[in-house]
Amino acid sequence: MKASARAYGAIISARFRMLLQYRAAALAGMGTQLFWGLILTMIYEAFYRSSTTPQPMSYPQVVTYIWLGQAMLAMFPWNLDRDIREVIRNGNVAYELLRPLDLYWFWYARALAWRSAPTLLRSLPIFVVALLFMGMQPPASWASAGAWLVTTMGALGRWILARGLRRIVIQGG
Repeated sequence: MKASARAYGAIISARFRMLLQYRAAALAGMGTQLFWGLILTMIYEAFYRSSTTPQPMSYPQVVTYIWLGQAMLAMFPWNLDRDIREVIRNGNVAYELLRPLDLYWFWYARALAWRSAPTLLRSLPIFVVALLFMGMQPPASWASAGAWLVTTMGALGRWILARGLRRIVIQGG
């Protein structure tokens, strides 16, 4: 068990380091997300200023929600790992089955790195910019920040387990 866990950790680490090389794409994505975040912020500000009825969320809470969504946009399942899709389509999955690792968990480790590296590259700068200049509120406490981190990582793992790999295997991409 310990040897296979070490192997999956190595897969995640290697894939994560490979994906961190795409800094220019992350910078472009971050610029796009900052742009759309500003547009959403301005739209909601117009709604809040023009309305006299009490809203379910305060405007600072809405701004924080917008920036959390923009920072975590790379986690959404818009597309899938092209390498895994290509392995299935060209029949090289037989070679993958010869590895001394469980194929599902091997692909899970790849998908985990594939979702987390771009999210990390984009989210940290967006959080810094949004906290300093865009009106995003910091977490109410360290406990709430930790709870958010745990639920975000749980959402990442759940997506990969329940949807991502099932879609790749059953639908072929």
